[in-house]
Amino acid sequence: MPRRAKNATPRWLALTAIAAIAIGSYAIAPAVGGPAKLTLKKAKRFFYTKHQANSRYYTKSAANARYLPRQSGETHVTLDPWDWQSGDLTVLQEDGYASAADSDNNNELTLHDGSVLSQVVSKGLRLSAIEICYELDNGAVLDRVEIFHSGPNNGDPVPETQVTFLNDATNRTVSECRRFSGATTPIGAAAILDLRLTVDFPAPGEIRIGRSEAIFVP
Repeated sequence: MPRRAKNATPRWLALTAIAAIAIGSYAIAPAVGGPAKLTLKKAKRFFYTKHQANSRYYTKSAANARYLPRQSGETHVTLDPWDWQSGDLTVLQEDGYASAADSDNNNELTLHDGSVLSQVVSKGLRLSAIEICYELDNGAVLDRVEIFHSGPNNGDPVPETQVTFLNDATNRTVSECRRFSGATTPIGAAAILDLRLTVDFPAPGEIRIGRSEAIFVP
């Protein structure tokens, strides 16, 4: 008996499919006994056209715009204080900051940072500002702050097209964390960021550079 029921299963499936087709035909086709007022043209109104169906759903770009995280506000990237270097001064790596001392003028310290942040959540970023925390002792004067960014040359971190983001020649003698802002500037996918500080030491003095941050906006 179980074998017989098993063999009969496909027959029941076929009969069920035929019955479903017959009922559907009756519902929409007057020729086979369906309602006289329900024509094929009227029946089509119950279904969406391809254009109507597509319009009910978001395109990929529209869905991304609505549901992907949106980058807003500022993105702060901390730069390593031990990256400060100088061709004129001996830069010491202290706990959390770099220091340099001298008794001469026009001493330059530079920080060269490769492959800076260029986008977040597929949104391109622009350089907006730099914030530098520094201490000046014994008459030391910070007399110029310059910030550049450029593209790589043949994969090497050599400036190819340099952009001057900031050139601030204000003399500063107060120890502080200062934000240096410039006109927001787009950043390339493999941009190089260069910071240059020029320091005067009228007498034996010292500069200590702590937290440095690059600040980006969408």
